[in-house]
Amino acid sequence: MTPETLCIGELRFQVRRSARRRSLGLTVDRGGLLWLHAPVDTTTEDLEQWARGRLLWVHRKLALRDSARAATGAVADTSPLTAGDSVFYLGQAYRLKFVASQAAPIIRAGNLLCVNSEGQARLRAELRAWMEIEGVRWLGQRLDQTARRLGLRPTAFDVRDLGHRWGSCTEEGQILLNWRVLQLPLRLIDTIIVHELTHLASPRHDAEFRRRLNSYLPDAEARERELNVSGPGYLRL
Repeated sequence: MTPETLCIGELRFQVRRSARRRSLGLTVDRGGLLWLHAPVDTTTEDLEQWARGRLLWVHRKLALRDSARAATGAVADTSPLTAGDSVFYLGQAYRLKFVASQAAPIIRAGNLLCVNSEGQARLRAELRAWMEIEGVRWLGQRLDQTARRLGLRPTAFDVRDLGHRWGSCTEEGQILLNWRVLQLPLRLIDTIIVHELTHLASPRHDAEFRRRLNSYLPDAEARERELNVSGPGYLRL
């Protein structure tokens, strides 16, 4: 089941419903993720109206967090992850749950990422390894589908740590994608994939490249702005 979300303006809330809950609640976790807690029978309209009445509080919380991170020069949250913390996969937030034993180190179940308890000490490394494996599989399929649709053919594909770059296209026609891309929403992942595929036909960021990119993605400029502004917020790893 796809985790429920609610967007209000530029804010994106993750919704958690519970049969045991009797009132509405709102929390901002340490990574800046917004959570709405609600009884199962709460309508989306009522939930949105309730949340809108608390937007000022949310913006204040986020501003305080950003100020604190700027003051310390922090560029990423490297604090230890614990049970209940959230990470993103394909733009959806999944809460971490430690289990005593399971068939694989990490298993996605509903809105949870279940992790073997023995791996808690090196959780970030386990999550990164899982993202890299998923990236080769899922991103590889997405790249192949998109390349076929656009009539482009990369010579090879791989998932790597590219630092601050989302992707790269080598002179030999190989497409490389950052494993962190898998945390982004599909719309932004597709923007990166199409951008790199366009380099197969237009290697430089010149007028010809922009023309081709806009022909593939008419809203490319808006997507790129969204990627620059919103993209880093999805990176928990």
